[in-house]
Amino acid sequence: MQRKPVANIRAAAKALKLSIPTVTGALNHLVRLGVVGEVTGKRRDRFFTYSRYFNIVSEGTEPLHTRS
Repeated sequence: MQRKPVANIRAAAKALKLSIPTVTGALNHLVRLGVVGEVTGKRRDRFFTYSRYFNIVSEGTEPLHTRS
């Protein structure tokens, strides 16, 4: 996930030469640990993100609040 911070199960399984159930189990475990996050909210065709990477990249990008 450090090299490719967004992945789906099928692509990860192919890239890692592992079965889809193996990758699914590993990603679900990483979600429980808080290492990755599932971003689609679907049961199929889910995408996962490497949470730490996105936290670092998005740091400081919060909208600025202007005074009225």
